[in-house]
Parts: sequence; structure tokens; C-alpha cells
Amino acid sequence: MLYLPDQIQELYRIAADDIGCVTLKEFVAVGVIALTIWAAAFQLSAATLPHIPPARGRVAFYIKVAPIVLGALPIIAATAGQLASRPAEKIGEVEEVGSIFRIQDQALAFERNMLLILALAMLILLASFVVFAWRMGSKHRSAALADRANIAYFIRYRFLALTIGGIALLTTGFVLFPDRLAQFVGSFGVIALFAMCVAGLITYFALLTIRFNFPFIPVVFGGLFLVASLFGSDDHGLRSVAGAAGPSGEMRISAVEAFRDWLRQKPRLAEAERLGEYPVFIVAAQGGGIYAANNAARFLARMQDLCPAFRQHLFAISGVSGGSVGSAIFAAALHADNGPLDTIAPDAKTCPKIADFLAGVGRAEDIDAPGQVEQRVASVLETDFLSPLVAGFLFTDFTQLFSPLAIPSFDRARFLEYTLENAVDRMLKSQKGAGHQSNLLKADFQSHWTPSNNMPALLLNTTDTGSGKRVVISPFDIDPLHAKDKDLCILSMLDRAGTGADQTVKSHSLPIPLSTAAFISARFPWVTPAATVSLRNDCITANPQARLVDGGYVENSGIETALDLIERLNSIKGTSDAPKFRIYLLSLVSGQFGDHGSFMFGELMEPVRALLSTRSSRTYIALNHANNIDRRPTSDVTSSVQRFPTFGRIDITGSFYNLPLGWTLSQKTEDIISLSSGRFWDCVPKDDFDQSRKKQSNADCLQVKLFHLLNGSVASAFETLKEAKLAQAAYADELDKEYKPAPKIKPQPLLACYESKWLQERGYQKYQDKVSAYEHQLAQSIKDHSPAPAPVPPYRKSYMAYFQAEQVKALLQEWDRIKETDPRILAYILGAISYDSADFTRSSEDFSYSAISQLPRKWRDRIEKNNADLAAKNKPLVGMDALLNHPKELANFVLGYAGNPFGNQAGTDDGWLFRPRGMYQLVGREQYQEAQNQVQEIGELAGLDLLTFPDALRDAKISAKVAFAHFRLHPYQNRTLFELLKDPSKDWIAVRALQTDMEHGPADRERVNARSQMFLGCIEEALHPTQLKSFQSKFYGSE
Repeated sequence: MLYLPDQIQELYRIAADDIGCVTLKEFVAVGVIALTIWAAAFQLSAATLPHIPPARGRVAFYIKVAPIVLGALPIIAATAGQLASRPAEKIGEVEEVGSIFRIQDQALAFERNMLLILALAMLILLASFVVFAWRMGSKHRSAALADRANIAYFIRYRFLALTIGGIALLTTGFVLFPDRLAQFVGSFGVIALFAMCVAGLITYFALLTIRFNFPFIPVVFGGLFLVASLFGSDDHGLRSVAGAAGPSGEMRISAVEAFRDWLRQKPRLAEAERLGEYPVFIVAAQGGGIYAANNAARFLARMQDLCPAFRQHLFAISGVSGGSVGSAIFAAALHADNGPLDTIAPDAKTCPKIADFLAGVGRAEDIDAPGQVEQRVASVLETDFLSPLVAGFLFTDFTQLFSPLAIPSFDRARFLEYTLENAVDRMLKSQKGAGHQSNLLKADFQSHWTPSNNMPALLLNTTDTGSGKRVVISPFDIDPLHAKDKDLCILSMLDRAGTGADQTVKSHSLPIPLSTAAFISARFPWVTPAATVSLRNDCITANPQARLVDGGYVENSGIETALDLIERLNSIKGTSDAPKFRIYLLSLVSGQFGDHGSFMFGELMEPVRALLSTRSSRTYIALNHANNIDRRPTSDVTSSVQRFPTFGRIDITGSFYNLPLGWTLSQKTEDIISLSSGRFWDCVPKDDFDQSRKKQSNADCLQVKLFHLLNGSVASAFETLKEAKLAQAAYADELDKEYKPAPKIKPQPLLACYESKWLQERGYQKYQDKVSAYEHQLAQSIKDHSPAPAPVPPYRKSYMAYFQAEQVKALLQEWDRIKETDPRILAYILGAISYDSADFTRSSEDFSYSAISQLPRKWRDRIEKNNADLAAKNKPLVGMDALLNHPKELANFVLGYAGNPFGNQAGTDDGWLFRPRGMYQLVGREQYQEAQNQVQEIGELAGLDLLTFPDALRDAKISAKVAFAHFRLHPYQNRTLFELLKDPSKDWIAVRALQTDMEHGPADRERVNARSQMFLGCIEEALHPTQLKSFQSKFYGSE
């Protein structure tokens, strides 16, 4: 138990991350377990010795060693567990700077080494224990003292009373404080307390057995268990909402009716008119314990923070097991905003961060900073759910096994429910913006959704143990007839009247809290018990009771339920009372079809393996089913119009260890899940906008897809991608064939230095500034008795993105191709371009805006100026509204007007064709022509034609060639930048002052100088690494 389970290994990682109180409690608990087992075994051996012939030789040695070996086993198991829990070291597989694979490896390096150190510390504990136990057992007086203690104390009734009293006291404490007490002690601490209690009882009854030669242990405990099993009651009934007298008297509605009402809300009708087709999202959240809960809650919360309109389009979430819990947490965090449908202004940016990034405007600040909803779900997800569950399992529910009286508060499933509710209570108290919202998880499940409350409907999947059917807890009825011969039933009270075509069915909801509903879907015996529900529902069972367990027994993805729902909802397509809509199914699923693992115990284990494998494979069968449905031709899709597939999925895998199917996670595992929950800036799309990079999450590109759907810019997105692919293909062969000299500077060390010395250090300084400002505001609020400011979210280390690293590497490759070797010149080039491109985050402007507020001020000013000129000439004006979602027309209007300074010809598409592109941005026909001439003058890419293929600048290699050609050939006061940089009389500040085609004010000069100094240091570090730096890199995981 202390070695094998993935969840136990995760506890060791948590201790390695902490290196503090948690680590100390782990060692103390393991030590207590070892001492308890040794002491009990020693006492029993002392009691046994007088009743057997005197032992000599090996027998005496074995008797002496046996208690020590038994006591040492927990420490040995913990040591092995520490070693087994170390993240795998992917030697030779760690990718370049900018890959999440490398980010994960860097983050886990310290943990990997700390687990080795903790394993060594556990070995020291083992050695100390063996020495102590051996010395105690070697003393002649010890056995005599132990025997006298047995007679005087351990075999007495007062010891039994004290042990039972301790068990009762601990059980009462865990019932009264279902989360905090267990979390304070920790999972290992709870196990240690249980070991002490069990050891006490076993010792007492074993001593009685030795004295009276009667098997007290099987008789007493077996008898109690038999009585409780035959005559006891079930304590695992569903918890009802406080004060509920029975099923709701209100009739439930059908899914179709609910969807129609949902669609016809005024804000949705207005949005459907704006977009032409209203995108509807249904999410399927896979099961998998707390890691699946993290995956679902984080992806949904991040999507909501990025796109405030997302919730308006999110109709339902079909969750299974951990996915159900994550969906409920997301709903609770969303409910804290209480955002009505009309909260979002019609002209607000659809997804501000994504829009600005894709538009290539402004500086990308805090691009990966979590938003409010994600902060809320993160504060709940960091809760330790495992310790309360272990306490409920080992104390309350274990006690219930031997009691004929059912005590509902002893149900360990309730410990999980209370822990989740209390975690949300703390979140609501701590998060500013939550207002006075009630805890959604404590409310009746049915109350979480109405057509107008701007919340997703939760469809939580469970399994009926009797029939094996899917039983869905839903706020509406997918099949209003609740057909008995279907494999899907809804958890409700049914009243049937009539027969055949005249039959009517009335359904009523059961009054259960949302937290209870979420954990019914996650009841995986034996970890959590099957839920007993009293109901009248002949779709599920003809009996008055049903037993519900984890929905993953039938199908672990939630896709089948989502598909059943979509089939019903699509029935109103094309009707007069519904706007035009299209439903998109988003699946949060990890993994693929499994392969045969170990062949050990073949005949014995193959039936078990087959059962488990078929259960897992149903998930991927459902995925294929969804894919096949998506490929079917539909009458409302024109083949000439490109659209996103209506089925999309993200996946998450543990590259370094198995993600634990338990109820607590280490910070590093949470970070792994977070990195796979969507980083839109890492999307390198294929033709269908799925992620093209194998080890990158498809969530990156799914975020971009959802942005274009919400923004109404799908057509322009496909057009832009097509143009970029054509331009890239035009020069791909020539770029592949060009001469590649040996690198002057290894890219990875320099990139890692840039990431650490600039991006991360500046990020941490900004975080410290925010903390200082928060502390000042907090002190001021206490002084003024005003509301406290919102707390600063925990610090999150920033990492360089893939596209940023690719541009730096392209510049270094161009540096390799020239004869110049002065590192000061390279340092200035990198410093200047990193400043002008906002750390290589701004390379191309796409002019795709769906609201006036999204337009940058410079373009609004230009539109107003151009309209003033048109008015002076008595020509019709061009409204800003007419330019929205028309990127070509907008670019032509603001860059291709008569008399523009860019050399663009009025009345043509020059404004669009020669819009800002490249890491050293070119704007206008004249600059594109100049850049083309410069590249050809230095003998690079003889066939480069930027006037025909302007999108070639999207390629990092071509963009780098253009930047270097500009630095080498463009004159500034009759001298090029290379010549100016070689002039010893001019420092970097003076050179920047002469670079008049870029921002060159006093503040700009200082910033470029600071960056250039940083890059110069990184170049020196990459050229001459120190042994100390190499050791720190290996131990801490930083280059």
C-alpha cells in the first residue's frame, strides 16, 4: 500500500515539492506505523514465548528478527515508493526551448532529485529503526518487561476500553470536522492513526487468544461483520438537500424544449443575427479522478477567462467521474460571477488576449496569467480531497462494517462532498468579485440551470449496477418518454399513464445537492461506495431502490450521452422558432487504445485484463463514433465554404509518470495539466486547424478555433492560413538546400538564458511589485475600513513559447551565415528586435476585428482622418461597422488611401497585401520592395519575391534574412547599422537614437540598451559555460 498505488506515489511527490511540514508529517507517520507494528509484534512474541519450548539457534534468531522485519516493511515500502515516484528522466528526448515537454522536464528536475534525497533519508530512518529495535529486543529485560506489561495492562479491559475510546474519539472528530482534521493530519497520518487503533485491538484479542486458546479475532470481528451484513442497514443513501421533503412537485421539461428556450433568449438571438450562425458548444469531460477534474475545470475556466462570451454559447457539459467533479467546480466558479446574458457589451472584444495576439498589435503582457475564473477553480482544485476520504474509509465506514445500525454521517462519500463544498466556501470568501453569491454546490442540483441564467447544464453520468445502463443526472429529460428499452435513463421520479401511443410520462427531480450529484458520478468501488437511491423509475429498475456507481463503468468519456443529446437538439434545426445554429462537440479526453502489458499470471489474469481493457476501449470507440458522425455530409453545409469540424478534442498524457487516479495532486502534476489545458500562442495549425506539433496539446489550437467561431472570422482564418502555407511552400525547397555552417553559438543555452535572465526575472519582479501594491492597498483598506483588495494569485513561472524560440533560432542561423563574429553586434540585433517585436510575440497583423472597441487607436484615428478627407471631397464615408470582420477592406482603407506614406497604390489591395509583417516589421509596398532588393543584394534566396508572396515573411527563416539584410544594408546617416555598431565612439544608446524607422525616444534607447546587455551576457554564458552553472542546471532543471 505504501509503494504500489499511483496515488500513494503522488503523495511522495507532494512531500518532495513541500520540503517542510508535509515532508515531516510523512516521515513521522511512516515511523509511527513502523514502531506500532514492531511494538505489537514484539508484545505478541513476548506473550508467546512462555507457551512454546525454549528456542535456540536459528529459531531464536527468527523470533527475535520477525518483529523487526514486520516493523521495517512500511519503511522499506516507503523507500521503494519514493524511488518509484521519481519522474522518468527522458535522456535525449527533451525538446528545444519553447516546448511544453521541456517545460515539464525542467519543472520536474528538482522534484526528481529531491525524491532521491528523501529516499536516502528514508533509508537512514530504516537504519535507525533497525538499530533501535534490535537493541531493544536484545535486552534480556525487554521480553520480561513486555510479558509483565501484557499481563498488567494490554490484556485488561481498560486497555480495550481505552482503544475503543480512542477510535470513537477519532471517528467523532472526523465526523464533526470532515475535511480540516484529516487534512491537518495528512493521509499518511490518518493511516498511522488507524494502524495504532487496529494494532491495539489486534494485540488485545491476540493476547486473549494466547491465554484462553480460543480464536477471538475471527469470532468477534467475523461475528460483528456477519450481524451487520445480515441485519444492518445501508448507510450509503443519497444525501438530500436540507429541508427537502421529497421529489420536486414541478414537472421536468424535455431537452428539446429547454434548448429552444435557451436559444431564444434575446442576447443569443442578437448574436445569431450578427454571426449568421450561432455556435453552440457541448463539452464531454472524461473520468479519471482528480486529474480529470483538473483537466476539465482548467480548460473550461481558461476558455471562459479568455473569451467572456464562451459561457453564453456553452449549453451543456456531459461529465463522467472526475470530469463531473471538474464540471461542478467550474460551474461553482462561474456562478460566483453571476453574469447575466446581457453582461457582455455587443462591441466588446470577443477574446481580448487571443484577438490582440493574432492581430499582432500591442505588447503581449501576462499572456499566460490566469484569469479570475481559473484562479477560483485552482483554489478549489488544490484542496486535499484524499485525506478526508481516507479518514472516512478507515474510521467511519470501516466502523460501519461491524455495526448493525446505519449511520448516514459515516458514509465516506459524504466526506468528499463536504470537503468540496467547504473548499468552494473558502473560494467564495477569498476571491474578490464573487460578491455574496451562495455556494452552488450546496444548492439543489436542479437549480443550477435555467434557460436564462447563463450557466451550462450539467449532465453527470452514472451507472446502474443492476442493469448496467447509463443513468444521467440532468436538469432536463433527454428522452421525454423515458423508454425502458434504451440504454440511457434519467435519474428522476416517473409517473406513467396510459399505454402505447397514448402513454404520457411525468418526471420529477430528486432533491439532491450538486456536490452529491457530482460525486455519484465518481463513485468507484471500493474507493467510494455505491450510492443507494430510493426512486420510482422503471427505465432504471422495477425495484424501489437502485445502486449507482461511477459512470466510467459503461463509457468513460461522456461522448455517448453528448451525442444522444445532440441528436435530439438538432431536431429543431430549420424550424421557424429557432435561429440558425450549429452544435460543436468538444471532448476533453486523454489516451488511446491500450496495448497488452504484462503477460504474467496469464490464465488467471486474462479475464480480468479483458474486462478492464474493454471498459477502457469503449471510450475510444465513442471517440471514433463522434469522428464518424462529424464526417457525414449535411444538407446545410456548402462544400465551397470551409468550416471547422463539429467535433474537436484535447488530450492530456503523463509523459514522465502515470497521472494518478486519486483525489489529491502535487503542484507539479497540476502544472503538467495546466500546460496541456490550452496555450493558444503555441498553436501551429494544420490545414484543419488542429495542432501540428506532436507533443503539444491540441487544446492550444482548439482555443484558436473557438475564438474564430465566436468572432465570426472562420473564413478569414482559413484564407490567412492558406496564404501563409502557399508562401511557405514557395521557398521551402530553397531554404532546405542552402548552406548551413557550424553554429557559432549553441541556440539552446542562449535561449534558456534569455528565458531565465529576462522573461522569468522580469516576470518575478512584476509579481513582487504586485504583491507590494496589494500589501499597501490592504493596509490602506484596514485603515479606512474599506473592502479588501483582491489577493494576488500565486506566482507562476513564465516560459518562452515555441514560436518565440523559433524566431531567435532563425536569427542565430543567419548570424552563422555571415563572417562577422563581434558578439556586441549580435547582442544589439537580438536586443533591438526583441524590443520591437515585444519579445518576438508580434510578427504579423491580420486586421480581423469584430467590434469597434477591438480596433487599435491608430486605426480608428486613421479611419476618422480618411473619412474627413472623403467628406471634404463630397465622397461617401466608410463606416467603421462596415469594416468589421472584413480584414482586407480594413487594411486597404487604413494603409492604401491616396497619398499614403507606404508607397501603396490607392484603389488596389496593396494595403492588405503589404500589411505589417515580420519580426522586423515591414509596412507598405516600398518597404517590401526594399527588403526584397536587400536580400537579393547579399546573395540570399535569389528567387525571393515579396511582392508576389508577401506572406513569406511569416516564415521565421525568411523574416530573419530580411532583418539581417536591413541591418547590413539600410543606411542611417550614410552608414549601416553594422557599421555604426562597429564604431567604438557610439554605444548602443547612440545607435538606437539613429534608428529613426523604429521607436527611438530616450526611454526606448534605454530599454534596447538593457536588453542588449542581457543578450551579451547570455552570449558569453553560452560560449563559456561554468561547471557550477552546469550542476545547477542539472539539479534545479534550469539551463
